[in-house]
Amino acid sequence: MKNIIFLLVLSLFLFTSCGGDDDNSPQDSDVDGYSVNDDCDDNNAMVNPDAIEICNGIDDNCNGEVDEGCDIGDLREGGIIFYIAPVPTDLDGDGTLDYGLVCAIEDQSSGIQWYNGTKIITGATGVAIGTGLANTNAIIEFQGPLNSYAAGAARSYTDGSYTDWFLPSKDELNQMYLNKVAINTTAVANGGAAFNDNDWYWSSTEANNAAQAWSQAFSDGLQTAFGKNITWQGVSHWQERLLWIQ
Repeated sequence: MKNIIFLLVLSLFLFTSCGGDDDNSPQDSDVDGYSVNDDCDDNNAMVNPDAIEICNGIDDNCNGEVDEGCDIGDLREGGIIFYIAPVPTDLDGDGTLDYGLVCAIEDQSSGIQWYNGTKIITGATGVAIGTGLANTNAIIEFQGPLNSYAAGAARSYTDGSYTDWFLPSKDELNQMYLNKVAINTTAVANGGAAFNDNDWYWSSTEANNAAQAWSQAFSDGLQTAFGKNITWQGVSHWQERLLWIQ
């Protein structure tokens, strides 16, 4: 009996010793592969040294900086940031939070009309920030997926990585105008083109009739409804896409 008791005590001692070694190992509460010694937030698996920095007010990649690359004029996700949402917002109604909007850095046409040649009401009347994508979808649904008109050309654009571009709404286009200096600097530095102050640019916002849509002068910011058949010159940068990180 004494031998049995001794063996049980010895076994218990060995088991307890092994458990003690595990308890002394670095803690990884969020099980993201990084211990509390290396992880700047060990309670959030989305935050660690290998994470991608997103525009959310958090140091996602633990490098000591918050939201680097998330300023107006920064080159990111295939374009140039021209709008940042005050808080992450679902800008396109797909249930995913978006952080802002980026615009293209290069010209797509030396001149293009708003419509495909037929004056019809498309219902693309969204004005606010966050309605450009819905406008573009509505226009293409009625006019077809062609690049011979503004919305179709915007959708056809690709920077080599992204294909979800769209024509900005009236308010989104105005944000481009307000931030054109920052956009121009980054565009030129990365092989793109600056806005031409003598040009007008189409928005995706229809003017509540079959004949007109809203456009904006980049000389003084004036927004006016013009005939959809007008061909504006220098329609660079009006392609845009949502700024978000999966």
